[in-house]
Formats: sequence, C-alpha cells, structure tokens
Amino acid sequence: GLLSVGDALDFSGAYAQDTEYLVWKELSESLATYLRLFKHETWFPKFQAYIQRLYKAVMADLTWETRSSDLDITTNFRRDVIAMLSWAKDPAVVAEAAARFEKAIAAPASLHPDLRGIVYSTFVRNATPDQADEAFTFLQNVHATSDFIEDKLRVFATIGRFQSEALKTRALDWAVEHVRSQDIQSVFASVAADGQPLAWNYVQAQWDKLTAKYSGIVVGRILCASVGPFQTDEAAAAIEAFLDGKNTSAFASPLATTLENIRTKAAMYARDVGPMEAWINSL
Repeated sequence: GLLSVGDALDFSGAYAQDTEYLVWKELSESLATYLRLFKHETWFPKFQAYIQRLYKAVMADLTWETRSSDLDITTNFRRDVIAMLSWAKDPAVVAEAAARFEKAIAAPASLHPDLRGIVYSTFVRNATPDQADEAFTFLQNVHATSDFIEDKLRVFATIGRFQSEALKTRALDWAVEHVRSQDIQSVFASVAADGQPLAWNYVQAQWDKLTAKYSGIVVGRILCASVGPFQTDEAAAAIEAFLDGKNTSAFASPLATTLENIRTKAAMYARDVGPMEAWINSL
C-alpha cells in the first residue's frame, strides 16, 4: 500500500471510541489479515495485546447480552468484536466463552444461537487436554442430534480447531465418514485454519481414497481448503509438485486462485514483517 503498516496501524487507533459497525467491520477485516499473517512471530503476543486494548471500549459497550435497543446489525457487530478479542486471546473473552460452553454441554439451549459459533471456536482453541475430549464429543452430538443446518455448519467450522493433532486427525476421519460431500471442505478448512500442514498432509496421504470417494470438484474444494492458509512460496511450490501429473482439470481455476493467494501473502509477509515488528516494539 501507499502507507507503511506502522502508519496504518497508528491510524487505526483513532477509531478506538467509534461506535459505528461498518467502521469496525472494515478495521477488523484488515487487522485479521495481520493476525493470520504474523501469528508465528515471537512478538505476536504484543500485537494481541494491542488488539485487546483497541477493542476494549467497544466490547464494554456491546457486552455479551442482547438488549431491546439492539439494531439488526448489532448481532454481527457483537460477534465480530468478540471474534477479534478471541483471536487476541483476551482473558475476559476466553473465560466468558468457556463458561458459556461448559453451561451448553449440560443445557445446549442455554447458548444463544447468535453466539454459538464464536463460543464454540473460542473454547476449543483454548481447551485444555482434559476439556478437549468432552468438547469434541459434544460437537459430534450437536451434529448428530440437531435438525438445523446452521448448527451443523458451526460444528464443521469448529471441530478441527483443537490444538491436539490427534483430535484434528480424528476430525478429518470423522468428516470423511459422516459429513456430506457438499460440506466436507468446511472440516478440512477448520483443521487447516491454524496454518499448520496437518490437513494438507492428510490429503496427500489419503489422495487415492479421496479421489475415489468424491468428485473432482469436491476434491478440489478439500484441497483448496487444506492449503489456503499457507503463506510461503515454498508451500505453493510443494503443492504444485505434488499435483504434477495428476488430473486437476475439475478444479484448475480455484486451485490457481488459491496458489496466487498463497504467493500474495508471501510477498505481503516479506514486505511488512520488518516494519510490523518495529512498530510493535515501539509501543
């Protein structure tokens, strides 16, 4: 861009007291890009702390509870703000999500539908090993017992977000066995969301099984979901090397877009990592 990342982030602080949803929506989309791009840097916790400070006032204004004065867009506003604070590991948000999730295990209807997705994802990303198995079973039960597609989609987007590699692999095995082909990519996307290669490694190891079970279009969705979070030129080259000689005609266009996005993120990282670190350390 025309501004350095540091200048842009300095400007973002001017919105800390703003109350307009569209302002926060655009700001959150931009900041989320950097949360994903730099999540493995040693200074990343300092960036999370900045997000916590930036969103503190608007979270205090919105709260977790619906109110009679809420506008139609307030539901999305509240959910987006909680999501940003969740990514930033805000202690109060993580604790509140945990309390609501634990209550939902005993009484599923107690968790408002508007908050289920963000509560699920916040809890599972921070669950202890002792909590994780119970939470995994709970999500499976929601999928098995709910008649609402919205509930199932929330499960698909969440069940791969556990820290445990064993549970991530279990989520993929479960999805291949129990999830409809039109939704299967969502589980692979949830496993891949942390940027680690587990879902991609699974796709490579199970390629023959997946291509026998699913159409080329569905295989393409699974593949792109599994590698989409990557952000290095080396990763893009490895994907191309694996697919060399394989029939990718059914998903050539989305694959090309995915590879282009990976390389764009690599270029963005190379451009911004130095200035970003300098800005963070200047706070």
